[in-house]
Amino acid sequence: MSGVVQDKVIRGRLGIGVSTRSAFLVCHAHLDPVWLWEWEEGLGAALATFRSAADLCERSEGFVFNQNEALLYEWVEEYEPALFDRIRKLVKAGRWQIMGGWYLQPDCNLPSGESMCRQIERGQAYFQEKFGVRPTTAINFDSFGHSRGLVQILTKHGYDSYLICRPDNTFCPLPKNVFEWEGFDGSRVVVRRIPELYNSPLGKAKEYIEKRLAGSGDEIECVLWGVGNHGGGPSRKDLADLGATEGTLGAWSWQHTTPEDYFAVLAGQKAPLAVVTHDLNRWAVGCYTSQVRIKQGHRALENELFRAEKMAAAAAVNGFVDYPANALRDAERDLLISEFHDILPGSSIQAAEEAALRLLGHGREIVARVAARSFFSLLSGQPLANEGTYPVFVFNPHPYEWEAEIDVEFQMENQNWNGTFFDVAITDMRTGTPVPSQVEKEASNMPLDWRKHVVFRGCLAASAISRFDLRLRELPKKPAPAFSGDDNIFKVATGTLEVAICRRSGRMLSLKDHGREYLGPEGCGLEVVRDVADSWVGKLTTLGTVEGRFAALAEAEAGSFAGVVGPDGTGKLGAVRVVEDGPVRTVVEALCGWQNSRAQILYSIPKTGSAVGVEIRMLWNEKDRAAKWSTNLRTPVIDFRGQTLFGVHDLPTDGDECAFQQWCGGFGGDRHGVLLINNGTYGGDCLGNSIRLTLQRSPAYSAHAWEDLRYIPTDRFVPRMDQGERIFQFWMIPGDRESLLLSADRLALERNQLPYSLQAFPSGNGVLPLPSLVLDNSKVLLSSLRRDPADKGWIFRLFNPTGQTQSAVVSCLNHKVGSFALAPYAFENGSLCDEAQKAIL
Repeated sequence: MSGVVQDKVIRGRLGIGVSTRSAFLVCHAHLDPVWLWEWEEGLGAALATFRSAADLCERSEGFVFNQNEALLYEWVEEYEPALFDRIRKLVKAGRWQIMGGWYLQPDCNLPSGESMCRQIERGQAYFQEKFGVRPTTAINFDSFGHSRGLVQILTKHGYDSYLICRPDNTFCPLPKNVFEWEGFDGSRVVVRRIPELYNSPLGKAKEYIEKRLAGSGDEIECVLWGVGNHGGGPSRKDLADLGATEGTLGAWSWQHTTPEDYFAVLAGQKAPLAVVTHDLNRWAVGCYTSQVRIKQGHRALENELFRAEKMAAAAAVNGFVDYPANALRDAERDLLISEFHDILPGSSIQAAEEAALRLLGHGREIVARVAARSFFSLLSGQPLANEGTYPVFVFNPHPYEWEAEIDVEFQMENQNWNGTFFDVAITDMRTGTPVPSQVEKEASNMPLDWRKHVVFRGCLAASAISRFDLRLRELPKKPAPAFSGDDNIFKVATGTLEVAICRRSGRMLSLKDHGREYLGPEGCGLEVVRDVADSWVGKLTTLGTVEGRFAALAEAEAGSFAGVVGPDGTGKLGAVRVVEDGPVRTVVEALCGWQNSRAQILYSIPKTGSAVGVEIRMLWNEKDRAAKWSTNLRTPVIDFRGQTLFGVHDLPTDGDECAFQQWCGGFGGDRHGVLLINNGTYGGDCLGNSIRLTLQRSPAYSAHAWEDLRYIPTDRFVPRMDQGERIFQFWMIPGDRESLLLSADRLALERNQLPYSLQAFPSGNGVLPLPSLVLDNSKVLLSSLRRDPADKGWIFRLFNPTGQTQSAVVSCLNHKVGSFALAPYAFENGSLCDEAQKAIL
């Protein structure tokens, strides 16, 4: 059907004249499951809202109520099944519209592309099963911004249109509020932005709608109305004022309808739409970094879940165990709920934060048990350990072979009270060759040589378990760390890498690779900037000016911070020291402070490669301040990039806060720079020569400067976010722009979705497994591998994170199962039916 014909059909069905200005009234009830309240209150609001809306739909023929979010429907189904049955009848009668079709309204910048696919797929499956419908217009009214990576995700899940509210033109100028949005892969959806937002005041809907229409310059208008945030929807008075079916308001004819009807008529318009090719940000930039424990827990659950799915699939396709679909689905639900747009961004109250941490912990415990069961089933066929050896097994969740730095702890069979020290020698059992290793400080604090923490570099087989056998060797004493430099500077040279750390400040002053210096004179280190108490940062797009830098503590302060106690009850300690050194890496510890806060900084400098690790244990006790890690480069940054949902986007270089996922990178005019990979930091800024990761903020909970009113009480104590101990980890990788961008997603995934390693003694009674899924191109990433939720075989998702077309041959159990050609930044879905798997076995 052509657009013009479709326009006439829809208008005719709705009773709207072709020549009149047409208003599409979309009634709904925006309902945050949590925000200024906890989930139990959100549940009560959902039941009351759905009950009231069902009453009005049943009494008012011609009225259509729209509601999204499968989570809310699940609640109604569980807690008030009779109401759920009423809603099913109303949906069938066309008087209640399933809107959006997602599991909930998530944050649309911080979840991974894989997570966003799960939000849609779980919601679509639920609404298809329960109601037999599948919306074609996606909606996210209250999300704070929208990644350009959404476009490809929407189109590949059957959506042709997208209805949003934020951000408005103040934060994201657009040529029109209706436009075509183009994704990284060239796909497009039609977007309608409604900057007036999504709610109408109780009892004043008609007045609100008239005001909206009076200010509209369009011939076709979409108006969202209904009481919201805490639910509510339409009231009897509002519906009586408007009328239950259709009518006129000034020059406008209107009808109660759906988002799909609005976009269907919009498609009949002849005028071409403007095309937008960037993300839709930046509003509420403080939410990129608020409530950091939720963000770190979310990142951990994402990667642990996707790794556990791969491990469980590897065990199941080999026929060792049944795939634990229900357990993994429960963990996935925890992940999706944590991505709600007031949970993951950190804009909820403290009680909601604590509930989210419990939820994330629940999901992580589920996947930990799934991973352990899968892991032990996969190593059951390994040969028995030889006498005197300690086997270490490592599962590689990635579909290609690579060399990884592995950390593992194990228990010696005997306590060593001899005053000597046991080192380890490690052999790669695939090749029979020794691998670099070193013993470092273990997690416990026993006064004898008994527990071992070993770090080694090993080559891991694709999608399989690799074995490394450890043997002990007795030394007279533990080797002391070695270093070069003078009283002011530690210098560590490893292969092509040279790093210098200042003993007086604790800052990294030099980072050279192949003789090229990457840092400017300020080097890199912790900074403190002025911030506001507003959780969202209100109308601002930047945080404040620098108030100071963390500096190395004096010896007495460092001793007190470290807990060093001498015979007289006090102790001194040099603030900057080499604490570990061996064939794998050199680790330098710096104890630093600023006013009421302290930080332990660990610089991990590898003997192979150029990825310098930084781990910060922060004891933060500041209010309305933010901590940033500043990396000052040798040349001004003219190209600032970051990972987003299935894509790479340009980031601002004007000092504005911006969102990214597992990595960001800055490059100068010489086409060289630094890649910064993180494991749970989602925001930062770039200005001049400096890239800054925003590690943590300390605003008040759910504090917002509406209408410039005072929002922080002055007559009592007000808790602030992220006080106390927090741990941050990231990696700095210098290099040329093209090489780093080509490998950035892979390098970041390897440091976020870690190999699963454990020292264990196998039974020797099982069968050695075949690799589950292998790709012949390491530039193509395996986003997920799992059992089809419909239990019809195995499904996987591949992603090309490069700006070049890539091809990949997929093998399962050492048999080719398909070939894929992936356009730049494209993802593709694949499957393996049970019959094919059985035939291979």
